[in-house]
Amino acid sequence: MNSKKKTTTGELRRRAEEIDRERIRQTSEIMDALSPEAAWQLICELRVSKIELELQNEDLRNTQEELETSRRRYADLYDFAPVGYLSVDEQGRILEVNLTGAALFGVERSQLVSRRLPRFVAPASQPSFQAFLERVFAGSGKQVCEAALLRADCQKKMLQHFYDVSQTMQPEQGRRYLAWVQKQTIPADSHSQMHH
Repeated sequence: MNSKKKTTTGELRRRAEEIDRERIRQTSEIMDALSPEAAWQLICELRVSKIELELQNEDLRNTQEELETSRRRYADLYDFAPVGYLSVDEQGRILEVNLTGAALFGVERSQLVSRRLPRFVAPASQPSFQAFLERVFAGSGKQVCEAALLRADCQKKMLQHFYDVSQTMQPEQGRRYLAWVQKQTIPADSHSQMHH
């Protein structure tokens, strides 16, 4: 964390004025000591330096515009790619997802970010998918994994099925069963759907 105090606009202005006054004083002393020809040469040199700075500033602005155009192009390529892209952290939490990736899950993109990807993997594929994530983040080179995914509409049907099954059990056994199902297969923000 930066320990320097953030400078306000007013403070910057005050400091700039102080520096300017000091430079004027120094310039006056230098100008008094210079011959008219040397003073004229100094003024010409300063004008050329000012033009160089203006040209550099223009180059920086052009570079910034090019970078912004490139960033937008990359974002469009990512968002509208015909394949699903997801970025996840080591816990499998979704950091980014493109539009095709969100469509694969049948969920709005904004509702996927920060959720755990393994929660969208079918129970039968969970062990191999978890091992895949571990290999990826261990840096073991290129990894491949085939896993069945659960779409949001499938999850709702599963929830209803699990709830229906729990209703055939003794109350305590049904609650334990639903708690186990929630922990193993259902996204955290869908838990409330299980309790009708």
